[in-house]
Amino acid sequence: MTSVVLMTLCTPHNSQVNDSESVMIGDCDCDCIFRCCKQCGYGKLKQQIIDNNATYNFRQYITWHQWRADMDPETGRLVYYAKVCFRDTAFKLLDLFSEKVMTMSTHLFHFRWQAAQFEVIRQSITLQEALMVMDFAQNYEIRHADEPQSSHWHHKQVTLHPVVTYFACPDCEKPRKMDLIMMSDDKEHDTHAVKAFEDTAVGYL
Repeated sequence: MTSVVLMTLCTPHNSQVNDSESVMIGDCDCDCIFRCCKQCGYGKLKQQIIDNNATYNFRQYITWHQWRADMDPETGRLVYYAKVCFRDTAFKLLDLFSEKVMTMSTHLFHFRWQAAQFEVIRQSITLQEALMVMDFAQNYEIRHADEPQSSHWHHKQVTLHPVVTYFACPDCEKPRKMDLIMMSDDKEHDTHAVKAFEDTAVGYL
């Protein structure tokens, strides 16, 4: 995906690398990343795809499938994602694809920046600090061996909440990692559960 996004951005002025795979999103100008530059955009990507497929007839009609979010007309809330079939010219599909790529430059920039900051914090953690990465996992469905067929509709579930912790070793002060898994019969997944899991992890550490 990075190489595709780079096709929509201006080449970094200070880049000495000819290989586009070696150029990172963060090397590009901020105006290009946040789509304020008038010199680049999805037009560059669209034209390059057309040039690389000079013998293809982009005016012909084709069929493709696309995931689309359907909304409840009464509540305005997202109901589910539906796989919808479309039929139009290849030019139309190319425009849709190019427009979707436009938002990815900001996404990739934020992702790489956050990952870099996380690594800095992880490597410089002190004895008085702990770093936690946590979120709810999919509920675990309890099944039993040799259970009767009728029990298929009556399985109980438990909440799983992984907590990946990083802390400094008391002996060598180097970063260490420990995986903690919280289990609960409370399936609300609310702030109270998160606070309870967090307190449990802190108490254990």
